[in-house]
Amino acid sequence: MHHVAVVGARVPVLGTMDDIGMPPDRIPWLDHGGRHISAQNFRVQGLADGQGARWRAAVSSLIVPSIVISLGVALEFRILDDIIKAFGDSHQITWIIEDFRTTMGLFSSGLGAQLTWTLPFGLLIMFAVFNRFDPSYEEAARDLGAGPWKTFTEAVLPIIAPSLIGVALFGFTLSYDELARSSQAIGGLNTLPLELRGLTTTITDPTIYALGTLTTAISFAVIGIALLLYFTLRRRTVVHRSA
Repeated sequence: MHHVAVVGARVPVLGTMDDIGMPPDRIPWLDHGGRHISAQNFRVQGLADGQGARWRAAVSSLIVPSIVISLGVALEFRILDDIIKAFGDSHQITWIIEDFRTTMGLFSSGLGAQLTWTLPFGLLIMFAVFNRFDPSYEEAARDLGAGPWKTFTEAVLPIIAPSLIGVALFGFTLSYDELARSSQAIGGLNTLPLELRGLTTTITDPTIYALGTLTTAISFAVIGIALLLYFTLRRRTVVHRSA
């Protein structure tokens, strides 16, 4: 694979790669030139250039309590806020002194806190996907004169697209119910799950039932669209193979 670089190492706390159907001699690691390398060579190379440490840092959030992650992310952004405010005061920057409040928000600290939970799961799923990927499709595309981008969009993406859709839906499901990670790192705005939890702690409001119905309807709509995309991409793949 030329466009997907997966870095990592065997993680004892999550089990071996054999547990998810990945024999050690078939783990699709890549070197910097895009060529397949063995798991043993990868482990040596990963420890040499720090990839193993980065991988362990990425998946360590799976075993750390959610509230601890949330507090840690919030603390980091509070420190960043203090640095920005101190910089504004020292240089007399008006908009920082008068208007700046915080860097925390839905798409900064909130998104980062949720990615610490969903991204490792996505990586583990894609490991299994690429373990079953046949590199002969890429080789055939390159033999026919396709460049790297054309090879990825025409040969690789249609095959892995259903898995990417599944990962996206799975990540959304994991993130939707992860209130603890959002509670301290979301900033001044609330997500819909946090709003619903706030409504249930006070007097019962009919809004809860309306939001529940709307959420269910949207969920079924997203599932239907995902299934439609899956069967469409699968049909395209079958047509390309038969051609």
